[in-house]
Amino acid sequence: MVQIAEIVQVLKTQVPAGTVLTNYGNEASHRSLVKPPSVTPGDYEANAAVFNLRDLDDLIVDMYIIFRKRRNVNKVMTSYGWKHVLEKKRGKYVSNGMFILAAYLSDFRVFWPKENGSYGVNPYFNMELRE
Repeated sequence: MVQIAEIVQVLKTQVPAGTVLTNYGNEASHRSLVKPPSVTPGDYEANAAVFNLRDLDDLIVDMYIIFRKRRNVNKVMTSYGWKHVLEKKRGKYVSNGMFILAAYLSDFRVFWPKENGSYGVNPYFNMELRE
């Protein structure tokens, strides 16, 4: 099972400074916006605590089943597009932040593009669908 310390390590060393990954968004089953708790950029422990570890473990298993690594970063689709592919195959909502974190923990390379001088919120991966 994924441990909070692993999540904190990813957030501290891999995610661009000032970026907060969340496990919140528009939950399709409730048709309402779930208001996330306030997480300050740089408060890695608080950021890590918003993720359900069992859900994260399940997502990592599904990522290994649905996706495979490729040699180069795939710039055709960002995390937001890939999360929708995964949702369709799983039949279950996943937040963009949870998807990005699961990709890191699944050892996919994550490339954060710069947009107008700062990092964008939707990175690319060395990922493709399994056939």
